[in-house]
Amino acid sequence: MSSLPGVGRGRARRRAGARPASRRWPRVLQLISCVHALALADQAVVSAASFLTMVIIGRGADSSQLGAYAIAISVLASCFTIQGSLITLPYSIQRHRPLGTPAEHAGSALAHSGLLAMGIVAFMAATALALFAGGAHAELVAMTWALAAVAPFALFREFCRRFSFTQLWLGQALL
Repeated sequence: MSSLPGVGRGRARRRAGARPASRRWPRVLQLISCVHALALADQAVVSAASFLTMVIIGRGADSSQLGAYAIAISVLASCFTIQGSLITLPYSIQRHRPLGTPAEHAGSALAHSGLLAMGIVAFMAATALALFAGGAHAELVAMTWALAAVAPFALFREFCRRFSFTQLWLGQALL
């Protein structure tokens, strides 16, 4: 080895198993496959749509309406998490060992998602009625009714998205 810093160390690194930079890029590109790119694109689209929606509502409404929207989105995100924990995650785990045929197993998960959506709609409607009867702010009551109306469709969209991820149909999930 030379006494100059950095001279002669390349051979020692190559002998120790380190790869030169020119050989690392193909491995990095192999890691970033089409599946990973589609999953990343899906997350980017969902996040960008959420952000842009928040910006549009923020520009077109006053601060109390934007606050009501933020609360509604938080409640809807909680509903997505409940659906994921109770329905889509168990479906994903048991996908390769269903009790019936794969179609029956998927149909059962969809039916459970529908029942959850109906329960959430009933809970939101009861909450809206209780808020109205209690004399809550009109914006809060309207937001709760809007959540009751939108929740089943949003839950169905999220179920389809997660179902597509489970089946590794990432292009369909992105659409």
